[in-house]
Amino acid sequence: MEAPDESGGRLFASCLLFYEELPPALALPHTAAWGLHASKALCLLSRTPCLHSLELLLHSLHRTVF
Repeated sequence: MEAPDESGGRLFASCLLFYEELPPALALPHTAAWGLHASKALCLLSRTPCLHSLELLLHSLHRTVF
């Protein structure tokens, strides 16, 4: 994604959306057996158009942390 920043320059964004299972303790009693998931996102911003590199970094970060 590309968008203008506050000074009129370009700002590039790359995001990774993923789903993480909620622990049963966070679910309501009648929904605990449903296996509920929460959507989460990791996003990186850059002033240079290196979207493929940002995407690779996001996937690597996701594998390492989550």
